Amino acid sequence: MRRVKILNNLLRIHRRFIHFKTAMGLALLVLGVLAAGCGRQSESTTDARVIARMDRLTITAEEFREFYELDPLLGEWEDPGTGALQVSLERLMVRKWLYQDSLARGAFKAGRLKTIFSWEIRQAMLRQLFREEVQEQVAVEEQELRQEYVKLNEEVFVRHLFFPTLQQARQARRQLVRGEATFEQLAREVFRDSLLIETGGALGWVRAGDLYRSLEEQVFELRPGEISAPVKSPWGYHILRVDSIRGNPLLREGDFQSRKNVLERRVRIRKMQALASRYIQDLLQPKVIRLKHETFNRLWHAIRSSQNERSPVEGLKTPYLTNAFLEQLREALAADLDRPLIQYKDGVFTLRDFLNDIENIPVTNRCRISTRFQLINDLGIWVRDQFLLREAHRKKLMSHPRVREEVAEVLGNYLYQQCLYQIMDTLTVPAEVRRYFRARSEGKKVAPAVDSLAKFFSLTEWRYYQAQRLLHDRILRQVGSLEIDSEFLREEATRVDWRSPVKFFVFRLPS
Repeated sequence: MRRVKILNNLLRIHRRFIHFKTAMGLALLVLGVLAAGCGRQSESTTDARVIARMDRLTITAEEFREFYELDPLLGEWEDPGTGALQVSLERLMVRKWLYQDSLARGAFKAGRLKTIFSWEIRQAMLRQLFREEVQEQVAVEEQELRQEYVKLNEEVFVRHLFFPTLQQARQARRQLVRGEATFEQLAREVFRDSLLIETGGALGWVRAGDLYRSLEEQVFELRPGEISAPVKSPWGYHILRVDSIRGNPLLREGDFQSRKNVLERRVRIRKMQALASRYIQDLLQPKVIRLKHETFNRLWHAIRSSQNERSPVEGLKTPYLTNAFLEQLREALAADLDRPLIQYKDGVFTLRDFLNDIENIPVTNRCRISTRFQLINDLGIWVRDQFLLREAHRKKLMSHPRVREEVAEVLGNYLYQQCLYQIMDTLTVPAEVRRYFRARSEGKKVAPAVDSLAKFFSLTEWRYYQAQRLLHDRILRQVGSLEIDSEFLREEATRVDWRSPVKFFVFRLPS
């Protein structure tokens, strides 16, 4: 869990830059796809048997298995067996039909659905670009796994010096290398913590996973007595020195084999991060990207002026560029909208380009405006993504089957949930059903009005179930019969672990 949190924070950490030319080469490429891209089975193990048909839609055995294994409602309200699998299969088919029907009717060409649709396509294209340019290019050798195993069983005694700026860190390293100062002397100058002063900046014995990633990578590459170059972390810059290394003398082959999957994942993720950084740097560096400071200053002045004019009754200020705020900025900057905001070798992004595109991004994914520095950081991420998307379009990834599949999955689920909520809002709840769940919520023991109520924990759950039944019946009546391979369901029911008590709601809603 700790490693996952670190990965999720890496992209935000790498946003900290000012100069566009070098900084965007450091930002990592959509690390969220690491989890999304690694869980699929290879094509050679895919079961492509068609086990259900409705209208022109089909569902394969492998597609259904991937769905029901994560279906939190599988067997929740139906008895375990073929009946529960059939209801889960209906859930999947109805979602697919809702998406295809909306696509055919042009529902994604206007309004809120258009924004959701375009955003999900962008994200799916970036994930596919990552898979093709980074993930599929990474191979992990047996020797790398064994080296990782040794590293995880090693401890190193580390000293460090901390500096707020790169210039200070470089100057300190020159002093150390030239023998003009010792670690102990510099520790007394840079630290306020009495313990670090007394120990000469000692962090003590550390293992892999104890330090922040960039520090860990450097520490385990150093030989005893060697001094590192300045290493960046979210807090500033560090100079590291390893004094001693000690390993576990009881390394066992059985232990290595049992941890092989974990080792492979650590090595693979690290190599993908490095390759992603190089890929982005190679893509962006030749474009010589520059921020036009005069235009940016006008934008920032308009943001600050608009924020200061807001009335306190409007509520809390959002740190993002909301749609209403974007309209204010367009009015305030009407004479400057065609000014270049970002210049690069073959063209420019104008202020108008930036404001128009931001409006097509979910609010919480937009540039933040709490501080000038933060806006510059996020503007750099926006520029990076523009060029990554151009590359994805050049490779025609919009029509890639995996991209279309991911978009259909997310939006089909979104439409399904929206239909259920609409039906729930119109449901008439019988008085005896209300009395039963009211009594349960008050902790009273009461017999259900009908036996079927006992399987529901709350009135909301009952309403959700009723809405689901109504929705499925409505779609099936509209489209026609759902053809199902009953023999497959009978066989599959014997493979399902119906005793599993853990249920996770994993609905993937649009951002």
